[in-house]
Amino acid sequence: MNALAALLQKGRQLQASGDLQGAYGAFSDAVALSPGNRDAVLQRDAAKGALIRSYDREATQAFQRQNLDLAITKWDQLLALDPANQKAKLERERAMELKSG
Repeated sequence: MNALAALLQKGRQLQASGDLQGAYGAFSDAVALSPGNRDAVLQRDAAKGALIRSYDREATQAFQRQNLDLAITKWDQLLALDPANQKAKLERERAMELKSG
């Protein structure tokens, strides 16, 4: 098995086990190895979308439980992947305001 196929398989396995961060990393490595590989790009983008949704869900749940530090951390992680996400920016700002009292 070549390196690209191994990375794609690893990414799929990690995704199936619920490790979205690991899957995104493996698929990103696959794209870095072979930027023109359409399957690798599609897998990476799908994993990125799933990871963004996961961070958003975790941040929202943490915010609802008044766990502002965790909510801010999750929104920071989301914004690292999707810097233009206005909802995350606004929610993070709201959490920061509540935290500062």
